Amino acid sequence: MSCYKLPVGCCNDMEAMLSKFWWGTTDENRKLHWMSWKNLGSVKCNGGLGFHGLNNFNKAFLGKQSWRLMSDANSLMSRIFKSRYYPWCNFLEATIGYQPSYAWRSIMCRREVLEKGTRWVVGNGQSIKIWHDKWLPDQTNFKVHGPVQNLPSTAIVSDLIDLDTEKWKRGLIASCFNQFEASQIKKIQLSFRLPDDRIIGIGRKMEFTL
Repeated sequence: MSCYKLPVGCCNDMEAMLSKFWWGTTDENRKLHWMSWKNLGSVKCNGGLGFHGLNNFNKAFLGKQSWRLMSDANSLMSRIFKSRYYPWCNFLEATIGYQPSYAWRSIMCRREVLEKGTRWVVGNGQSIKIWHDKWLPDQTNFKVHGPVQNLPSTAIVSDLIDLDTEKWKRGLIASCFNQFEASQIKKIQLSFRLPDDRIIGIGRKMEFTL
């Protein structure tokens, strides 16, 4: 369940068996289901029993594998998949590729969810594309909305950082972005160590590192 996407019909059949077991139904003795499986799966404060659908469990486990590929590029799993499917880019830019394994297709089907719920935190800026990735903490959707100016569309955030002084190139930033976005960029604190960029999850009320 944590490695492959299960067919929805298979999950439904297993949930039906669980429901029959809960209500005591057998092949010889059919009993009344006093509550639907959907209602049983509701949280307890809403009158349910907190059972989770197997299909949702399957999606959550696959999402966890996607997160591992996104957040830990040095793990054995990440290195194996990277060498096979995305040797020249990162996981967020990877494609299904030619003749992919079922495990890879299963993981890729959950990547979209993580893309919507994560953003970059600037370290050295070498992994973040200025006009394509989400990295501005106070911006709607965390993306730069202004037009591409004075830098190529594929430029990365490290192009805005002076590696000698370990500070933002304020003049370049002023010439590439509108006043509001330039102000946001300059407020981002840079570490003197310039560590690797990292991805964090975005909660409804707070940001959290997964």
